[in-house]
Amino acid sequence: MRETLAQTDLETASQNALTADLTKLPGYSQDWENRLEANPHLRVYLEKIVTETGNLPTLVSSLSRGMGTIKLPNILYPVGDPVFIHIYSTGEDKPTMYIPVEPRLTEDRDLILNEVEKRMAFLINHKQNYVTIQEKKNYLYKLLDQIIKLEATTSLDEFRVKTKEKSKPLISFNKGPGKIRISRDDYEKLKFELYCEKLGTSVLEPMIRDIYIEDIHCSGQGPIHVSHKIFGSVESTIIMGSNEELDAFVLRLSEVVGKPASHRDPILTRRCLMGQGST
Repeated sequence: MRETLAQTDLETASQNALTADLTKLPGYSQDWENRLEANPHLRVYLEKIVTETGNLPTLVSSLSRGMGTIKLPNILYPVGDPVFIHIYSTGEDKPTMYIPVEPRLTEDRDLILNEVEKRMAFLINHKQNYVTIQEKKNYLYKLLDQIIKLEATTSLDEFRVKTKEKSKPLISFNKGPGKIRISRDDYEKLKFELYCEKLGTSVLEPMIRDIYIEDIHCSGQGPIHVSHKIFGSVESTIIMGSNEELDAFVLRLSEVVGKPASHRDPILTRRCLMGQGST
């Protein structure tokens, strides 16, 4: 579970964009203008923060040791497109928050992903052998493009299970399923979701990309905490909301690091891809 903007919040934030002049943010530059242009979700997030709180995050390309002395940090930095990290504290008695800013699906996420994964399963050529991450990503997106049709808006009504109605079969021998109609914005988010779930590290993807993370801690239900090289122990907005969600997360993590986890041997500690520790 991820604390994120609901669809209505996204629409409201877009409407409030006229009152949020992001060029006034400390650290704003042509590089950041380019990042905002390439990452609409980042613009929406910053507009929401500015319009709702009146606080102006400082935009930086990298962090320095001296930033760790800031009592109330409000700093945003990139960890590799399309992911950004916002370090934010609203008071000295409040925890410093680690907020990943990512292009995640916010409405009907599970419905979209389930339908996409089912259809892609019929298209996979098991004889193909891809070695590099880039090769695998290209193939993943090639499969996705075969089942997606870009439209002005996302339309999923035909995939919803209606009360007292049988759901339509996924595929028949005489006629394959129609393409999933999805908006350009949701398409870009879907690509990122698939990358994280199939090739990346699921909800940990922002932290794995972040060179300033030393350790990642998840001891049960609740927020994931990280040990940050600059800001110390911080609380992330990524939350394990149930035992089922936690179990699925641990199993996925064990696949990524190559070490099985079970109820008999539940402790999973491993150096991750970028050198961080994960527990």
